[in-house]
Amino acid sequence: VEINEWAAAGTRIGLAFQIIDDVLDFTGDPRRCGKTLGTDFATAKPTLPVLIALSCESAAGRERWQSALRDSCVELGEVRRWLIGTGALDQARNEARRRVDEAAEISRRYDNRAARAFEELGQFLLARRH
Repeated sequence: VEINEWAAAGTRIGLAFQIIDDVLDFTGDPRRCGKTLGTDFATAKPTLPVLIALSCESAAGRERWQSALRDSCVELGEVRRWLIGTGALDQARNEARRRVDEAAEISRRYDNRAARAFEELGQFLLARRH
């Protein structure tokens, strides 16, 4: 049982990491991130922020954005403004926070250094800016 719980907590931390990474692909500082921003966007990889933003659009808006994203005919700055305007970046961060909270709830069942380190890792991920 304990192994399954830690696996579930690890999965949640991994998802939180990926969500924050997806957010940083639009908002990070490329010098601090050590990578070119917008790579997921440039390769039309569906990320949570984009999926959230698309869900906020009307059918016509979704089609317009899906076409623009698919054809890469829109600049990263415009996509960033769209994601901010729809609240998608904040919603994605909230989803990452929810996953970290779920992992922390599992780890709190064990009163040891590993559990405390696991919680600290989750908080580090949420505070990550690069």
